[in-house]
Amino acid sequence: MKQLGLLSFFLVLNCASSKALDSLDYRQKKNLTIASSTVGVVYAGSISLLYKTWYQNQSTGKFQLFNDALEWKGMDKIGHFTTSWWISQALLDVQESISLPHESSVIRSAATSLAFMTTIEVFDGFSEGYGFSFADMGANALGITLFTLQELKWGEQRLLAKYSYHNSNESQLRPDLLGATLPEKMLKNYNAQNYWLSFPINKVCSKFEKVPAYLSFSVGYGVSGLYGAKDNSYLNLFDLNPSFDYSRQSHYYFSFDIDLQKIPIRGKAWKLFTSLVRWVKIPAPSLAFNKSTGLKFYPIYW
Repeated sequence: MKQLGLLSFFLVLNCASSKALDSLDYRQKKNLTIASSTVGVVYAGSISLLYKTWYQNQSTGKFQLFNDALEWKGMDKIGHFTTSWWISQALLDVQESISLPHESSVIRSAATSLAFMTTIEVFDGFSEGYGFSFADMGANALGITLFTLQELKWGEQRLLAKYSYHNSNESQLRPDLLGATLPEKMLKNYNAQNYWLSFPINKVCSKFEKVPAYLSFSVGYGVSGLYGAKDNSYLNLFDLNPSFDYSRQSHYYFSFDIDLQKIPIRGKAWKLFTSLVRWVKIPAPSLAFNKSTGLKFYPIYW
């Protein structure tokens, strides 16, 4: 499996860049070689480490499919969508930092991101308790497609996928599944996560063109009360607090956001900082909605 993933990566990368090579000068060709080699090493190393630490002991040797389209109220699919988008952007940043042509860099970034995420799905396909998920692949492809279309049309990411985390109580009952430490909870506890799409207000229409470029409108989604992928049957093992709401709910948010990279501040330190936290939703006044409580306003929501 590992060899298949690596082979797929190099084939896709080569196909995506072959046409662009003809128009590059010597310096750009050298930079492309360096970038491709670096990405290849990072890809091979990360996939190998992931396989050895997570998949090796779970391998069944038999490929299987797994339909998880309706699990976790779609939060894991939004996570796949967002992750594939982030990887594509990170790969593009690397190439643009060494002045490679934009359009071909976008194509290579999208192809490499798809290869990486597909390799992980193949690992899942051979793993006990998991399987190859077409729903996951669809979410990966959608994130990469939206990234690619924006870069090719606008030359930038106007619609940004973002993430935020807040404390929740669900992990206290299921630390094995939802995480025991803060890093684990940030990755595994969907109840504590929100995913957002932010769009610059000044790009909505001409009436708002004087609004600062860094100010955005943001729409978010989150969940609560999820103690299992499909249901909360796990709770039958406990004598529950009757005053606490254990129902599985979806939450929708409307808020403002700030694109830190568009704030007119110069300097390498600021540029590095904003590139690292670009995908984090900035706390702001928010309007929340769910079926149980209806609309609720938060002066500041994370």
